[in-house]
Amino acid sequence: MACFGFRSHGAWLELTSRTWPCTALFSLLFIPVFSKGMHVAQPAVVLANSRGVASFVCEYGSAGKAAEVRVTVLRRAGGQMTEVCAATYTVEDELTFLDDSTCTGTSTENKVNLTIQGLRAVDTGLYICKVELLYPPPYYVGMGNGTQIYVIAKEKKSSYYRGLCENAPDRARM
Repeated sequence: MACFGFRSHGAWLELTSRTWPCTALFSLLFIPVFSKGMHVAQPAVVLANSRGVASFVCEYGSAGKAAEVRVTVLRRAGGQMTEVCAATYTVEDELTFLDDSTCTGTSTENKVNLTIQGLRAVDTGLYICKVELLYPPPYYVGMGNGTQIYVIAKEKKSSYYRGLCENAPDRARM
């Protein structure tokens, strides 16, 4: 009998060693269904003003209340994501981007009003808002679909064009 029990145990180990990869893959299919994600919304298109300043709202929603939040603005260009600016703040305190003067922002409840300054025409692109709820656990992260920011090239001063027009008769006589 002892030998039969040992053989049965060996058969069980052999069965589990063959089926565990399938079981692991099958269980991974259901993890997204039972885990809670976070939705991040932002406008689809924003036009920067003539001084190169663009503002947009990044709104996030989750099941939990966060005390500490991290907001990151990413720029997607050529298939790569680069960080434009980031800030970590507590809900009670004001949102401040300490390391960078490019971005400023204010926060109220589940909204962050972001302003990006110093934009030029070459900075036109897709800007994505990433929000992380850091504390208390559990950790949540969400990314928006992106805001296409258009930056219009600055026109040359009118005096430049006036100079061309004033000199036009002289050029015509040559």
